Amino acid sequence: MLPAIGTLVAWPFAVGAFVVAQVWLSLGLLAVATALNSLWLGPAFAAVQMIVRPHRRAIAVAAVTLVLTLIGLGCGPVLVGLISDAMSASVSSGEALRFSLLCTTPLGAVAAGILLYSRQAIRQELVYA
Repeated sequence: MLPAIGTLVAWPFAVGAFVVAQVWLSLGLLAVATALNSLWLGPAFAAVQMIVRPHRRAIAVAAVTLVLTLIGLGCGPVLVGLISDAMSASVSSGEALRFSLLCTTPLGAVAAGILLYSRQAIRQELVYA
């Protein structure tokens, strides 16, 4: 529940960070959003450890880390860049980047929805071993 709440609470801070004109205010809002968006790390890896049998836990954590890295670091910047390039014809490059980052913030709500949806399934799979 904590990761979903953190992601939802972070959303207005992220939007604010990309909308305000003051650099220091933007950085402050972005710092809060980043901290709140990081609340999923501990519970997610703890859930992996509790769902998977002891002899497969290292492989499970490695697989989760690989998938998170490929999706987050592989697709995230590419998606922002593609949106920014598509928008650069109609607005300046700095504004295109701002709008592309703003366009990707709703993905946090999607992530929170997935976390809330999977909550019951995770509880049923817990091993406690």
